[in-house]
Amino acid sequence: MLELTVQDFGPIKSGTITLRPLTLLIGPNNVGKSYLALLAYALTGTFTRPGIDVPELPRLLWRIGRRVPGITWPEDLEASLTELAKRTPHVRYEDFDDRTRDTLKKAIDRFVHSAASALSRELKRCFASEISELPRRTDGGTFRLSLHQAQPPVDLRLSVAGRDIEVSLTGWDLSGQEFDFREPRGLPSEAAAAVYGSALGRLFPFLFSSAYYFPAARSGILQAHRLLASALVAQASLVGIERIEVPKLSGVVADFIGNLLRLERRRRPPPAVAAVAEFVECEVCKGRVDLRPGEGAFEYPEIYYRYHDYEFPLHRTSSMVSELAPIILFLKYVVNKHDFLVIEEPEAHLHPDNQRILARAMVRLIRQGVRVLITTHSDYFLEQVSNFVRLARRPEVRNERGYGEDEYLSAQDVGVYLLRFEDDGGSVVHELSVTEEEGIPAEEFVRIAEELYDETAALDRVTAER
Repeated sequence: MLELTVQDFGPIKSGTITLRPLTLLIGPNNVGKSYLALLAYALTGTFTRPGIDVPELPRLLWRIGRRVPGITWPEDLEASLTELAKRTPHVRYEDFDDRTRDTLKKAIDRFVHSAASALSRELKRCFASEISELPRRTDGGTFRLSLHQAQPPVDLRLSVAGRDIEVSLTGWDLSGQEFDFREPRGLPSEAAAAVYGSALGRLFPFLFSSAYYFPAARSGILQAHRLLASALVAQASLVGIERIEVPKLSGVVADFIGNLLRLERRRRPPPAVAAVAEFVECEVCKGRVDLRPGEGAFEYPEIYYRYHDYEFPLHRTSSMVSELAPIILFLKYVVNKHDFLVIEEPEAHLHPDNQRILARAMVRLIRQGVRVLITTHSDYFLEQVSNFVRLARRPEVRNERGYGEDEYLSAQDVGVYLLRFEDDGGSVVHELSVTEEEGIPAEEFVRIAEELYDETAALDRVTAER
């Protein structure tokens, strides 16, 4: 699990979150939940997105038989690794000689140095802002971010350095880690490549994983994406002749639209993940959401909703269907085990009953190895997740309520963070204690319910007195 510490970033004064299988961010509007969600997305899957150019990125280069520029493994060292690979497919870090470990250390340090440009680019792109605009104080202020991974241990620090960020690797340890000489696949003779690629994959798995962001107001984006793409295509003939006005989009919205346009060409996910999409379709949408390949030179898929024998284009469906449609489609076409999903306000436009069902779908998704971060204002959604935590030790209740054997969450699976404004400005992140006895503390929503109850009681008293 990855621990992210933030100081003076956007509206957030300070706070630490751990990205668990399910991470929940709650709190008032404009307190910084989306800032944290965007930051988690920008730092996850950074090197898997189009346009990222990191010279030391190993797997893509070595798989086409090229050596990583700037990383020189002495020929005799490479030869000794090749001989070692012939004797055994696996070797522990401690079994490498000092020279191999020293060469690997230099390669990792060089990778971190080059990664600064990629991380700077992603922060700018995802927030659609210059780095100088991201600190809490823009009058020369700065922010500090740190990333900590427990196993294998690694610590990274990010800070403002002019118009970009500076990345420093303050500590790492590969002790006890086993390296597989069969990676990268298809190049068994590249023993040095296997060692380097394995090291990066273990130290920085979050940078190489796949991440998908579902922004708020996604139904509007979903319905407008074809219009936006068509408008850009219509202006293509004027490139180089006239000035082309391109709307400014945040990186997450651009990624969201781009993935939508490529959906029907994506590899199908595992059946168990797709089954979660079918569960949401059946239990919430009461119909199917699917794609019809586009026609013509620019093939944009048509998204439609099928209810019994009737088909409806997305703009003629309920807001509930259009809000859930992108989540359903990504689960059908894109999402795989170990992927990271960020979903803003999944409860939007959903009846409380359907919010509970969606919480159940998230549990099923997490049990398939997908990691999810959610921002929410829904006490129904939060309470249902809390019940799934409490069900961990109560299999008899799971059976009575009609849940499957694995429809529960351990307390370690869930991280809940409340963001609150401080009197002196800015917000602070508070971690809520999650236990299998009590579930998730509900004080934030209970406080509001009590205030509303007190107000209603006062009105009832006045009415009775009259």
